[in-house]
Amino acid sequence: MLNNLIKKFLAAGIIVLFMGFSAIPSIGFQIDNKTIILSNLGNTLYVGGSGPGNYSTIQSAIDDANSGDTVFVYDDSSPYYEKLIIDKSIFLIGENEDTTVIDGEGGNTPVIYVTSDNVTIGKFTIQNSIYDGILISQEDHPPWDNEIKNAVIYNNNIKKVGRGIFGITLQNSIINGNKIEDINTGIELGFSSDNNISKNYIANAKYRGIEIMGYLSISKLYDKIYGQIYPPSKNNIIYRNTVEDNRWGIHLSGGCINTKIHENNIINNHEIGVELHLSKSTEITRNNFIQNENHNGYVHSFFTIINKFSHYFTNLWDENYWSGEDNENSKISGEFNFILTIPQGPNEFLEIDLFNITLFKRDRNPASEPYDI
Repeated sequence: MLNNLIKKFLAAGIIVLFMGFSAIPSIGFQIDNKTIILSNLGNTLYVGGSGPGNYSTIQSAIDDANSGDTVFVYDDSSPYYEKLIIDKSIFLIGENEDTTVIDGEGGNTPVIYVTSDNVTIGKFTIQNSIYDGILISQEDHPPWDNEIKNAVIYNNNIKKVGRGIFGITLQNSIINGNKIEDINTGIELGFSSDNNISKNYIANAKYRGIEIMGYLSISKLYDKIYGQIYPPSKNNIIYRNTVEDNRWGIHLSGGCINTKIHENNIINNHEIGVELHLSKSTEITRNNFIQNENHNGYVHSFFTIINKFSHYFTNLWDENYWSGEDNENSKISGEFNFILTIPQGPNEFLEIDLFNITLFKRDRNPASEPYDI
């Protein structure tokens, strides 16, 4: 009884959230081996365990929470067979990422669906859905003019789902320290900018470890006629992740701008380590490219009469380590598909493949030894 009273008393304390490059929320301390959340941002609602007033389901606690509150989930009642909807700015924190399990029971909806700004999710195992582990998106798309900002997804184990983490029009957010395995795609962002994807481990994806999708316009006139208004994908950072044993390691598609791919381990991916598709001003620096089937690739298309050919030359490859003899693998190939695209209607095109050519670049200063990442 004394411990339960102490827990309830301490629920009005402080939770600290550092929105820095590598700093992630720190969480309270322990009484009788149970973590206590301290928060001056709001109240703390407890799920599981044996304390008086603790909730039996996570969703019921979320429903009763107010913006700024913390929902803390004990592992005593794990696994929690739930599909969660978070529509307010809260902290959702598990007691231990290995033992606090949210199980989607193999359903065709996300295990966790976030529709609000300023949501933090950390320290869970999230599993078993043919859809997403965590989906972060406004409820209605298109139009694509609603953004979600300041999400923090950290230190989760995500496995046996379609996509591990999927963000649409996500802005100024951090995805850090997650372990994502046995999925179709690990982390996917669409039309999203100013995000930090760092220190995640992603393995055994059927398709892509990390993917960022942009939008490259055929013409401004076409966009106006058919209302094709999409936010850009720009200024994203992919830093110190390990992507291994996936089909593709890291893939930028459809016109991403100013992406930094820095100090990642890109290992034993079965088709391509890093692929750039119609993306420009990308910096690929100080990464380890080790035993990938093809370390890199670049696919480019001409759309109508618009010259996008120069995008290939705006991407910087520098100081990467390339496994293989004599740095032969530091040669970056570009396949340029010249396609005449004729609009037929919204999202409908007639494409005539004219011809293609292959060009090569090289890493400016390939490293002689792999980096300690």
